[in-house]
Amino acid sequence: KMLRQYPQVSAVIKGYPDDRGSIETKQRLSEKRAEAVCTELVHHFGIDPHRVSPKRFGPSQLMASDPTAEERRINRWIEAVLTAPVPPPMTMAESD
Repeated sequence: KMLRQYPQVSAVIKGYPDDRGSIETKQRLSEKRAEAVCTELVHHFGIDPHRVSPKRFGPSQLMASDPTAEERRINRWIEAVLTAPVPPPMTMAESD
């Protein structure tokens, strides 16, 4: 909703894997997860593709360590970091 409502906002979509598999597999899965969200934002919600970019992360930021099956599910997550341009500060003349 934020991306549709505020066209000046951009997003980095970060994908995270669980702890299973090789480092390469985890990197590929986290990249695919982030890319899938970016694709959905572009194709389903009409967001300009230049405003969203995927970023992958390995298992370095797990939510649960030594996880059970349920906790592994929690470790597979997406984070969206939104960025908006900051307007220049007002001058004294503009504030009157």
